[in-house]
This record gives sequence, C-alpha cells and structure tokens, in this order.
Amino acid sequence: MKILILFLAQLLYLNAIGQSITINAVVDITFPANTEVLTPSRRAAVKWPDSSFDLIESPGVVGFADSVIIIANAAAGPVNRRGVYEMKAGLDEVYGWEPPPNYMSAIQNIKGNQVLIIYYERENLGYYHYYTYTNGAGLVGRLEFQSRNKSKATMILNQLLGSIKFKL
Repeated sequence: MKILILFLAQLLYLNAIGQSITINAVVDITFPANTEVLTPSRRAAVKWPDSSFDLIESPGVVGFADSVIIIANAAAGPVNRRGVYEMKAGLDEVYGWEPPPNYMSAIQNIKGNQVLIIYYERENLGYYHYYTYTNGAGLVGRLEFQSRNKSKATMILNQLLGSIKFKL
C-alpha cells in the first residue's frame, strides 16, 4: 500500500510540474502540465480562427495550454555560434522599417543558453518566437495567443526556456 501511495504521489508531482518532451532526440523541454500535445490528426481538428500559422504543416511538437498555441522544433547539425546575435540584428533591421506593434527582441542567458526572444502583436494576437543554439543543435519555437492572454503566454515561455536541456 505504501508503494502505491508513493507511486501515485510521484505521478501527481510530475504532472504538476509539467510534461517533459524530447524533440527529435536533440533536446528535452518541459511543456506546462495541462498542455494537450496535438497529434497530426488532432491538429486538423483544432479550431483557432485567428491563427496565422498552419498547425497541420508546422514541424516539431505542437501543444495547446491555457489558450496558448505552443510550437517547438529542434534539429542537429552545424550551427553558427553567433547565430542568435546575427538573427537578432537581421530581424531588427527588417522590422525596423515598419515594426509591428510592441515589437521587442532580446537575447537572454537562460541556464547557460543564449536565447533570442522576439515579441510582437498583429491585430488581436500576440506572438513570442524563441531561438537558441548550442554545439551542433538548435531549438526554435513560437507561442501564439490572444493579446489579452499575454501574461499566461509569458509564464509558459519562461517555463519552456528554463527547462531546455540539449542532449548533444
């Protein structure tokens, strides 16, 4: 009986902290505990009328939590160590001509990973994009949400970025 109680307690604890997901055998990342990870057939059934992204065609893992679409993809291969800095400079230049409302880009060091975070709004939607690279691997992703849910999306983003563990 004690073993059963310990086992159930451990399951509840793991569910409370999130779902650890391995993407393409390259990176482990933790999605919120209440995330519904969408299979390809489920992606087709999700109704997100304001979405500007094709969830069916999105590579990687697609999840849905607290009215936030979460997309993460990883790959192994040659990586430019200055990739996030060059990407930031390029995107800032492109968006500098006609920036979307509330455009922001920043590079943060999160648990030893240099992460480029971009935020902007279009119409009633908010978007976070994130990019990070390490020795021979990269992780890219985005969150899409109604602008009024920005605080929820920011909490999800912080959890995701704080949980990144490259396997290479």
